[in-house]
Amino acid sequence: MIVYMDSERVYHLTNKMLPQLQNINPDLKAYQKLSLFFINLINLGLANNDKEQTTKYIQSAKTHNSNFPNYLMEIKLLYFENLADFRFSNNVKSLKKCFTYIDIFKTTGYDKLVNECITDISLYNKFKNQPVPISEFTPTHTKHL
Repeated sequence: MIVYMDSERVYHLTNKMLPQLQNINPDLKAYQKLSLFFINLINLGLANNDKEQTTKYIQSAKTHNSNFPNYLMEIKLLYFENLADFRFSNNVKSLKKCFTYIDIFKTTGYDKLVNECITDISLYNKFKNQPVPISEFTPTHTKHL
């Protein structure tokens, strides 16, 4: 997959993300690791404030998930779709939908994921219409599939 973002910025963000990716449970299957890779690409697109790439990453992740169906991944992608809409369009309805998905995560026992989602929303709300500074960017959603 070709990434059309500033290469130095992607390099720094990816390096910040690598320690968490390396700590992924080795028992996860390859398709689960690929799901996590897509989640992190989506986060990179959001952090770079790149609507086009974020949309492509979400679509690629949906295709991947249709080949290896995973209910949690499906909900995460719906969450990210709405988070992207909120990030790029400031659509409050999408933000409300994000909290609906967060409630689903709460009721299914994914408390850490709930905290990560709330962190995402705060971060992308804080840096509206601009890339998130590398020092502020914290990759998330890496251990939940």
